[in-house]
Amino acid sequence: MRNRDQPGMEPPQKTAAKRPIASPWARYWASQHRVPQDSHLVSFGDKITYTFAVGNDVASIHYDQGRGELFYKGHKMSAETFEPWMHDLFNHFRNVISKSQYADKFLQGYTQLIEKQYHT
Repeated sequence: MRNRDQPGMEPPQKTAAKRPIASPWARYWASQHRVPQDSHLVSFGDKITYTFAVGNDVASIHYDQGRGELFYKGHKMSAETFEPWMHDLFNHFRNVISKSQYADKFLQGYTQLIEKQYHT
């Protein structure tokens, strides 16, 4: 067995994992359409959360199907003023749900909620 002081026994160097960088065109398009550049979709029970980053901001859309409630950045949307730019985000979330094999059970309820309450 070698001594740790001998050559060849140095601990491995930790390197930061490099994240793929979106093309300049993709970043420009996302910034113009207010859609997320990096995101994660998590579902558990009758709840689904979409966490995403746009530029230097991190936000989430959370849909609780059992209660029929929608949250954006932790705020219950039925109690908030709905701003026009949110249409892009909520429609993008609908597209994400429709493309996920694990989240398709939320699509009908989510679509009905946003069409009824937010006229998207």
